[in-house]
Amino acid sequence: MSAPAANRQINNEVPLVYTEQNGILHYEIDFDAFEAAINPSTRTFLLCHPHNPTGRIWSTDELKQIGELCLEHDIVVVSDEIHCDLVFEQHTPMATISPEIAQNTITLMAPSKTYNIPSMGFSFAIIQNPELRQRFQMAEMGVVPHVGVMGYTAALAAYQYGDDWLQAVIDYLRSSRDLVTEFFQEYLPQIKLTIPQGTYLTWLDTRQFAMDVPAQGFEQWIDPFFLRQARVALNKGALFGKPGEGFARLNFATSRSLLLQALDRMRDAVERYATQK
Repeated sequence: MSAPAANRQINNEVPLVYTEQNGILHYEIDFDAFEAAINPSTRTFLLCHPHNPTGRIWSTDELKQIGELCLEHDIVVVSDEIHCDLVFEQHTPMATISPEIAQNTITLMAPSKTYNIPSMGFSFAIIQNPELRQRFQMAEMGVVPHVGVMGYTAALAAYQYGDDWLQAVIDYLRSSRDLVTEFFQEYLPQIKLTIPQGTYLTWLDTRQFAMDVPAQGFEQWIDPFFLRQARVALNKGALFGKPGEGFARLNFATSRSLLLQALDRMRDAVERYATQK
């Protein structure tokens, strides 16, 4: 969210829309709002696929509509697909939708999330269009550091020999995701949540369990609640823009025992709050 402003660009956000059914949140792109947000100065569209924090994997139809709108308005697509290997459903890269869209897309990937090696400082961009690739290389000159030998070595080892390990991780994460979903639906139904199709992140709508807290002060109240009352640290939703106020992001990429301990503490904290009102 901070990248455009940090590079002196105007960030024109288009919030996702969601529906809720039986406590489960489902997010979609509002294409009318998407197109309305385009103006003559719009040059780049930043796509997160899979999406952080909702965990959505965009469908081929959604990607096609995004790509064609950007082609129509001469907007380069920068597709952040860093979580693309940590998915529970089929992930289609943006640049594979059509040859025309591929020529207008910069795809960003890295092994850091997948193999838990962020300290190695290795990431890469896939840019099929030679002219666009040259523009990218000019823009990063003197700004983006070169990859060190440790980064190359770690990435090569991960991509060459990490398949079996990665599949085991995905299976473990899928079970953890399902555990989180079942726990909230059984013990904390007042907190709505997503069932992520990818990533290791669940998006929580915390606005319903403390209805007595005034709306204008809820964000300041909920931010420290789980940290102080349950000793569980969540990412506050406001970090992802104003529509995230009142939401929180839960990272379930940990051991099952630690995850269960965190969930139990959250349940106990909410129950204590309910009895103290």
